[in-house]
Amino acid sequence: MRVEILIHMIRPMVILIFHISLPAFGFLMSMLLLVAIFRGTSKTIKNYSVLLFWCAFNDLVAIVSEFMGMERLAILPPSLVLIATGPCTLISADFCNYCDSFFCGTIIQSVIIQCISFWYRLRILSKPPPGAIILNLIVLVFAIPNIVHMIFFKYMKTVYDEPTLLKVVQTLYPQTNWTGTFLYGLSDLFDPPQSVALFYYYAIIPILVAFLIFFRSRAVNLLTIHSLLPMIICIACASHILLILGVYNPEIEAFTFLIAMIPPILNPGITIWFIKPYKAYVTRILFGNHFKRIFTVGSTSNASGSRVSVIEKNGKTVTQQKQIDVYI
Repeated sequence: MRVEILIHMIRPMVILIFHISLPAFGFLMSMLLLVAIFRGTSKTIKNYSVLLFWCAFNDLVAIVSEFMGMERLAILPPSLVLIATGPCTLISADFCNYCDSFFCGTIIQSVIIQCISFWYRLRILSKPPPGAIILNLIVLVFAIPNIVHMIFFKYMKTVYDEPTLLKVVQTLYPQTNWTGTFLYGLSDLFDPPQSVALFYYYAIIPILVAFLIFFRSRAVNLLTIHSLLPMIICIACASHILLILGVYNPEIEAFTFLIAMIPPILNPGITIWFIKPYKAYVTRILFGNHFKRIFTVGSTSNASGSRVSVIEKNGKTVTQQKQIDVYI
């Protein structure tokens, strides 16, 4: 009996630790990447940095939105209920609703920007790179449908005083007092507008992942890692099936959103690691000039090339060169 009580007390703390630590790491990486973009961008990647900026900014919004909501997801067909437990509850249920819509929308937008980024990296292998203005316009044009859906999704979700939503959580967890809890969601998934609002995500994610796999088949390393990240979002969507099948668990309900947040958390760090000027700049910020650094200089094509490693230690420079497959 004591063990069960202890587990019951520890479980919320574990979820809270994940809800705080993961966004904190992602926020730090996103801020470092944004600083590196503004301060450490070389002329050779000036145009490409436009896409990197929008990706980092989008990931930052996603991370902050999820942290503000710290949501759980409860499904009892035909209703879908979102339970806010984060700092947004200090403001209003409507604000929590906005945070959820921003989070879901930015997750999709992150994959869209990745697709544009992959297209750019393949285009420059054979054609002149598009300018910064063109890239900004492309990002804006592809963002408009997603922004429209974010607004639509927000207004399709009913707010916490909807009796149907309260009835769902009371049915699933009758032992819990839900008075004053911030609830919002879709009260009837069989209603056509609400169905469109939700299943847009299930339709668009596989399409975007298919594009990433296509681009990945024409490139290597960095594209491979980035193309795998959106599949994690698919896993998060698939976890909804467990809830639909009646597997109700607070951890599953909370980790659905944490799993979906993994790509925005990892994207900035991966970008810093693979983009050489940013890696060098962030290394200097974090460790200064007294830390052993390895900077790689090479071609940006997906063909075999020469890599020159410059190792700096105690004021001395050693140059190593070897034949490798360079990254895009």
